[in-house]
Formats: sequence, structure tokens, C-alpha cells
Amino acid sequence: MNFNEFGLTINGYTFEGIWEDVKIAKSMSALGGQIQVRTVDFFPETHELWNISKGDKYIATINALPISIGFIEEVEINYNANGGSISFSGRETVADLSDCSFDGTERHWTDVTVANIIYYITEPFTIPVTIDPAVAFRSGTIYPEIVLEEGKNCAEIIYELCRANNILPVSMGDGYLTLTQTTNVMFAADLLGRQNILEASFVDSDTNRFSKYTIKGTGVESPTISTPAEYLSSSGSYEDPQIVRHRPKTILSEYANDAGKCVAQSWFEANLRAGLSKRVTYRLEGWTEVVGKIPWNINKLVHIFDEKFQLNRNMLINTVYFEYNGSSGFTTTLGLVDPITYTLNPGMYSIRTTFDSREISLL
Repeated sequence: MNFNEFGLTINGYTFEGIWEDVKIAKSMSALGGQIQVRTVDFFPETHELWNISKGDKYIATINALPISIGFIEEVEINYNANGGSISFSGRETVADLSDCSFDGTERHWTDVTVANIIYYITEPFTIPVTIDPAVAFRSGTIYPEIVLEEGKNCAEIIYELCRANNILPVSMGDGYLTLTQTTNVMFAADLLGRQNILEASFVDSDTNRFSKYTIKGTGVESPTISTPAEYLSSSGSYEDPQIVRHRPKTILSEYANDAGKCVAQSWFEANLRAGLSKRVTYRLEGWTEVVGKIPWNINKLVHIFDEKFQLNRNMLINTVYFEYNGSSGFTTTLGLVDPITYTLNPGMYSIRTTFDSREISLL
């Protein structure tokens, strides 16, 4: 095994060794990664011989380990004087939640847990949910009364519920929606340094940061909540002292149903945007950790020793981009952020962090 073996199984058949280009993208900030493969069009007049159609389920593996499970959504055919090519693109199963609206017939519950609400939303999509033991207690938080808004995006409902209850929803590529938290124990075996970095970049941007974040609790009229004052009462805010211009951001949340949750969610919004504003990207040779021989993945810590960026610290992998082509071979691009970027509990960490000798404020 060369530790970069890629397989794509569709309709019971595994395609290996035929792809000229492979791209796989995964992110902690999006539900559902993407995959695209391209090769010579071996059947230019009879494409049905590929036995691959839109809507077919795929399983993408690296060294026989599943890295992305989803559905083929696009087929593209190209040709010129030198021949033709065909490409297949798809997204992970969980991506349907990001596209689709909630259409459940049951919208009003009493004494229901966060987990049960999410189960109800995902069940029609046949998307299983796995709950990290670290957040099992929080996923059991009971709402005395809750009303889901018909037509609202499914992923938005899940994100709002999770943020209000200190839970992180992610797609690890295994076909499940995972309810978890930012890892503080999962470490990559490799250390990243000059010997294994092909390219590097550091971005510091305030484009998506704001001076003040205000979360206002809201809701939908129900048999026991009938006046605006009853469901537009809770609110909380947090200021980012690094943004001196007047840039307010107000977010309505149906599930931050008390002042404490509103304050915690406003802190999370400020912390998340501040963390994502400072990004380090490294392109590496190969698709696996050199020491561990397992594919890189999101929500994992890796230690960086980079003299040029003055980094000697642990960072969190929040994006992974695998690529293969004839010119550059197998490469992986890791997007790294401060480990507390996706932290949901403001009481757990200081809002400041240190990038080696240069102090860079998260907020």
C-alpha cells in the first residue's frame, strides 16, 4: 500500500486507479463535504456503461477507510479534438440538511429534548445521528415548549439549537450527523514543520467581524405563547474590542430562550468569527499523516513548528482538501485555526491566545 490509495464505490463496484483528477473537501463550518472525480471518457457514445447516475450513493475511501459517504449530484462530459473526459461530483449525505427546508407535520412540542428534535428533523432524510458522550447531557436539555417554523432551513434549525446548548454539529464523512464539541484530546501523529510543508499562507481578515453581537430570543406563536412580549423578551450581547468601527450584528434565535443562553451565543458568534479571521493554511505531500498513516481529518489537533510564521503551538484542523492530479500527485491542504475557535462555552477559556511570540487577540 502506498498510503494514498483512493477508491470510489458506486452501485457495488469500486473504481480504482482510473481517475486523472480527484478533489475532496471537508469543513467544520459546513454540513457535508464535497467530492469530484474526473477521468478519460471511456464510453463516449454509451455513457450508461459507466453505471453511474445522479442520485447514486457513493463511498469514497483512502486506504480502505471511508472518508466521504454521500450521493452523486452532477455529471459533466467534455470533449475536444484530442478526446473526451467525464467527471462525477457529489456531496456527503448530511448536505441535504443544508439545502432543504423543514416540512414536518408535527411542529409544536412540549417537554422535548434537543436530541429528539434533531432526530425528528433528520429522520425523513434517513440521516443517522451520533452523539458524542461529551455532549450527551447537553443534548438531553429539555425545552418545556418549542415550535419549529415550517419552511425554515433544516441546517439552520440544527445550528441554532446546538449553539444555544453548547453543541457542535459536524459531518465527519461517515454518513452520520455528529453532535460533538471541539476536540481537546484528538491529536495528529505528525508535527508540521519545514520538512513536510510544500506551501503555506497566513490570512488575517476582519471582513466578517463585528463590533457588537446581539442575540435576541424569538419564537413562534403557540397555544401558550401568544403575545410578542412573551416570545421576544430574552436578549444578550457581547462586544469585540478589536473592532473599533461601528459594526453591529443582531441575530434572532428561536432557541436561545433565556438571557443566559443569549449572552453565551453572542460570545460564541464573536469568538467564532474572530477565530476564523486568522487562518493558517498548509499544503502537504500525500493524503495521510506520515507517522500515523491515516487520512487527515477535521476536528483534530496538530502541532505546528513554523519559524517563518513564528508558530510553535497546537492548532485545530477545520478544513481538509485532498487533491490528486498528474502534475502534483497526491496533496492535502489543511486549514488551521486557533483550538478555541468553535468553543461554545465562554466560561471555559480566556478570550486571548498566543501565536508563539506574537500575541494575537481572538477578540
